[in-house]
This record gives sequence, C-alpha cells and structure tokens, in this order.
Amino acid sequence: MAILTDVIVQMVYQAGVDDKGLDVYKSQSYSMANIESTDQQLLDFTAAYDALTTRDFVEVTKTTKSTIS
Repeated sequence: MAILTDVIVQMVYQAGVDDKGLDVYKSQSYSMANIESTDQQLLDFTAAYDALTTRDFVEVTKTTKSTIS
C-alpha cells in the first residue's frame, strides 16, 4: 500500500540570456504544497505567482512522493 507523503511543485523560468545568446533557465521548488491539491489548483497557484513576478515561467512540474509499506 502506498501512502502519499509529499507534493513538490517546480516552476522553471527563463532567467536571461548568456554571453553566447543562449537562454538561461532557473527553477524554484515548493515542497509544502497541500497533498490534496488538484493539478488545476497547483496550476492556478503558479499562474497567480507568475502574475506577481517579472519572470517568464516556461514549465511547471508536479512530483509526488509516497511511502510504500
């Protein structure tokens, strides 16, 4: 039986351009997400967060951790 123990939301954003003209990406992770949050709720959170920043988010991922016993 698997028990969900953690949900991690990672947002990848474009941080700028390097000296060769290539895009530079950075990420920010939040591991305190509510375990019962739906994918849509997490997407709504990242959209609201994006509206408050000057960052250009390019990807949002959700990772779940479970304990198997």
